[in-house]
Amino acid sequence: MSEYVIEKEVEIPTRTRTKYPWMEMNVGDSFFVPVPDSGRSAASIRASLYASGRGIFKKWPEYRIVVRKSNRLGVNGLRVWLTEKEGGS
Repeated sequence: MSEYVIEKEVEIPTRTRTKYPWMEMNVGDSFFVPVPDSGRSAASIRASLYASGRGIFKKWPEYRIVVRKSNRLGVNGLRVWLTEKEGGS
């Protein structure tokens, strides 16, 4: 007899492949990513954002992200916007 219990009709949870909220965003929405004073640099975080977005936006080539340095409530970081590509896909 197996040590594992077989269970039926257990729903498979939705798999999240990114820590960024791409799937909840609409065009014009943005989110803020703080950049710590020590640790990862803004360039490293920016590269991570673009790499994550590149995978997601293969499915939706009409969209792109724009990343800019930002400060929110005295915290330095990066703000990321979801935009439509200019001139279509």
